[in-house]
Amino acid sequence: MGTPGVSFRFGPGTRIVVQASSNAAAKGRSESESAGRFVADWLKADDKISLPVVVGKPGSGNQILLTTEGADPGLGEEGYSLAVTAHSVVIRARRSAGLFYGGETLRQLVSGGAAPEVTITDRPRFPVRSFMIDSARHYQSVAYLERTIDLLAYHKLNELHWHLTDNQGWRLEIKKYPRLTSVGAYRSEGGVRYGAFYTQDQVRGLVAYAAARHIVIVPEIDIPAHSQALVASYPENACLTPALISVATPTSVPDVVCAGSEQTYSFVEDILTEVMALFPGTAIHVGGDECPTVFWHQCPRCQARIKAEGLPSERALQNYFTRRIAFFLSRHGRRLQGWDEILQGGMLPKDVIVQPWSDFSATAKATRAGNDVVVSSTRYGYLDYDFNTTPLSQVYSWEPV
Repeated sequence: MGTPGVSFRFGPGTRIVVQASSNAAAKGRSESESAGRFVADWLKADDKISLPVVVGKPGSGNQILLTTEGADPGLGEEGYSLAVTAHSVVIRARRSAGLFYGGETLRQLVSGGAAPEVTITDRPRFPVRSFMIDSARHYQSVAYLERTIDLLAYHKLNELHWHLTDNQGWRLEIKKYPRLTSVGAYRSEGGVRYGAFYTQDQVRGLVAYAAARHIVIVPEIDIPAHSQALVASYPENACLTPALISVATPTSVPDVVCAGSEQTYSFVEDILTEVMALFPGTAIHVGGDECPTVFWHQCPRCQARIKAEGLPSERALQNYFTRRIAFFLSRHGRRLQGWDEILQGGMLPKDVIVQPWSDFSATAKATRAGNDVVVSSTRYGYLDYDFNTTPLSQVYSWEPV
C-alpha cells in the first residue's frame, strides 16, 4: 500500500547504500554488495541514472538502502521487504538473494526516474522455480543464453534447466570423449550440416553468470534413451548397431544405450564426472523419458543382465540403470533428477528428484514415496506450444498444488 501521488525521485546526491550484517561472512557481504551493484547497473541501463554504490552505514535519506539488518526471519532465504517513501527506498532481507529480488521488484516499479510509495513483503512459494531451454535440438548462442538468464532473474526464477544432449545433438564438450562433439554435435538438416557445441570454458562462464543472479543451472544429459547422438559418436555403447549410425534428424527413430554392458556404465560415469566438475548445483538431470525397450529385448547383453539381476522385465532394467546412476551421483554428493518415466519399473532412492511432465499421477506417487518433485505440466508450462494450445490465460490459471 502507498499514498497516491507520493514517490521517491532519483536525483543528484542519491546513493545506493549496502549494509551487510556485522556478523555476516565475507562471502555474504560481497554478495550483498553485488546486489547493490545490480541495482546501479539496471538504473543506468534502463533509466540512464548513474548512482554510486557505497558499503557502510545508512544515512538519513535520499538513498536506496539494501540491508540484512533487522530482517524478519520469516522471509527465509529468498524473501525481502521493500519500502518506498518520498525520502528513501529500503530493501531488507536475510540473505543476498532476497536483496537481489527486492532490487528486481524496484526495477519493475521505476518509471520516469521515480518509484511510487509502496510497501511490499514478498517471499517465494516454491523453493524451485525453473525454466527449461532445449539447446540439444537447436543451438543457442552464449549471448542468447545470458539474455535468457537475465530475464529469468527479472522474473525471480532461480533455476535454468539446460537440455544439452538428445538424439538430434550433443552440445557439451567432454574432454575424455571428443567424438561426442566432433561427431555428435552435428546432423544433416535439409542436406546442410547443422550444429555447434559449448566448450567447457563457455559453460563455466555461464554457470558463474547465472550464479551471480542467484540462478542454478541444472544440466540434462539424456540417458538411456534420447541418446542417438551419443551412440552415433561411440557406437560401442549401443545394443545392436556396431556399424556407424548418424545423429538423428527430428523424424528418425531414436537409438538407446546398452543397459547390459558394463562398458556403458563406465562410459556414462566418465561423462557425469566431467559434468559434475562443471555444474556445482546439487541436481544432475539424466532425462530417462520415452525409452523404447525393444532394443534391450533383442540385445543378448541386456537379456543376460536381466537374468543375472533377477529383473522381471526390460522396464525393470531401466529402473536398475537409473538406480545405478543415482547411487553413483549420490556418492559424489549429487542428486539424480529425471522425467516421470523413471518411476516405471520399480522404486527409486529417496534422494532422486522426479519431474512429471506427461503422467501427473506420478506427482502423488513420487511424493508418497518420499521423493521431491518438480512439476512440469505440458498443459500449462510448455511455452513452445502454439498460442491456441497454451494461451497465456491458461498459463496464469495454473495452481501447481
